[in-house]
Amino acid sequence: MYHLFTRTAPSTSPSISIPTLLLLALALPTTTLVRALLPTGFNLTIPQYGFDGLIPSSVAATLPSACAAAYRAPIDCDVRILISPTLAAAKAQSQDAVCTAACAASMLAYEKKVVEECTAAKGVVAGTPGLKGSWLEFVMSGRAGVGVYWKHCLRDLTTNDLCVITQADYELAWNAATADTPEQGAVRAFCSNNCLTQTIVLNVGTQDNLNELSRMCGSQVDIAGMPFIGHMVFAGLIRVADASAMQEGVAPDPEDSTPLIPAEGGVVGSAASGMRSGGFLAIVALSMSISILTVMGI
Repeated sequence: MYHLFTRTAPSTSPSISIPTLLLLALALPTTTLVRALLPTGFNLTIPQYGFDGLIPSSVAATLPSACAAAYRAPIDCDVRILISPTLAAAKAQSQDAVCTAACAASMLAYEKKVVEECTAAKGVVAGTPGLKGSWLEFVMSGRAGVGVYWKHCLRDLTTNDLCVITQADYELAWNAATADTPEQGAVRAFCSNNCLTQTIVLNVGTQDNLNELSRMCGSQVDIAGMPFIGHMVFAGLIRVADASAMQEGVAPDPEDSTPLIPAEGGVVGSAASGMRSGGFLAIVALSMSISILTVMGI
């Protein structure tokens, strides 16, 4: 029997509450704001979107100049990507337009540059009011792009339509989780539902779940080929085995607990490590993972 979708608690993302007094950091008329890109990166405040990533100049002065510049660098994303998930209707309305491959690539490049330039300032950021718990700190974690973009921009790998997880998907996952053999139709249907399998890896990519997906689906699910894996690897949320090291027979670092994508059809760790007690827990965990899609961060 397969028992899928155990999850670990997500870390907390920066607050997205709307302050009482805010300054609009984009020098653009309100009528054109919705079509603007992000010329100052996350260093802006948009009250109507519930987003406040602006770092006051007095606080920014405590940072290395290269770090501050990297945080202010442009991102090739429609500004509406920053709409808070709590504004569900507005976010859904703009989702198809803002979820572009160019945005995903640009956001990852932006985060890499911020991490490169700001790593030496981690202590300053963690110990400075106005920086601790800020969007700068979240970007420095490498996880901002996963929370801002990928949690809301998964697309069907066949149709390119935005993924929408429904009650029917919950039921499919339940049937797959309680299947006794991989030959059962529910397992085949589950493995062919790439929106569902992507959602699991993105939101609950524990080692147990990766093992179960690999064991159940084999070549039907290419975990390493999912479009967000590169960003998850950068964020330290998942590992991809080094091909050259594997050819040389080098074992994965046993001290590294980051989930490692198994080889096709295989598992990482003992065969029993992916087993959990009961399909009920599996579906509860999946339901919890879907709810994360409405919350910033991971």
